[in-house]
Amino acid sequence: MDAEARRAAMRAARERRRAELVGARMLGPAVRELDFVVREGSPVAFAPGQYVNLHLAGRSDAPLARSYSMAAAPRADGRLRFAVTRVEGGPGSEALHGLPVGAELELDGPWGVFTLDRAPEDAPLLFVATGTGLTPIRAMLEAELASGRERRVGLLFGCRTEADRLWPEELAEWAAAHERLAIWTTLSKGSEAWEGRRGWVQGHLAAALAELGGEPHAFVCGLRAMIDAVRAALKETHGFDRKRIHTERYD
Repeated sequence: MDAEARRAAMRAARERRRAELVGARMLGPAVRELDFVVREGSPVAFAPGQYVNLHLAGRSDAPLARSYSMAAAPRADGRLRFAVTRVEGGPGSEALHGLPVGAELELDGPWGVFTLDRAPEDAPLLFVATGTGLTPIRAMLEAELASGRERRVGLLFGCRTEADRLWPEELAEWAAAHERLAIWTTLSKGSEAWEGRRGWVQGHLAAALAELGGEPHAFVCGLRAMIDAVRAALKETHGFDRKRIHTERYD
């Protein structure tokens, strides 16, 4: 991107647009999926993995802005999808969980460099996510699977319980439809009936990398503690150069 293109992208990102909530559903006990459509302003031209700032009214109607990554690849109808975990006492997440369909808010963006173009087009991809860290990675996965490329792709996803899994049916459908995609889910507090992997994601990196093969680029999203542990394991145990590790943290 040349200097003029960068300036144009920055001007577009700074634009405050008005968007309407057109759909919402609960994905799990504490995660709400929200779909917005821009009603006033230019469309949000984003790359999967990027985020926008949502401008909300706080408890005292004071301005409140929170950053959320898009959870789906760009769509022809301009719909923007998010997944928001409700944090007890968190004014931003509580406002979004209480927002009725038809309500409007302002947003700006897109922002961020956690995007697929940071990896060579022929490099295998390893996505590692916990909780709603899956949000930008879901968008990246959707775009990658529609790209026509043939490289291997793996998703290592961790959460607490079976009920906390995000989009499990959809991800299973993607894996069934795309032989190049492998998905490994691990639960830290799974029930006795859970027959899948258990523990934290960093404990399953070796098996995931062995199945994926090649020299993958890793995209890691979640809380700082997980990212630090995964980065350390990739560098110290699996010989990753720092340029092959791309991260986005939520805290």
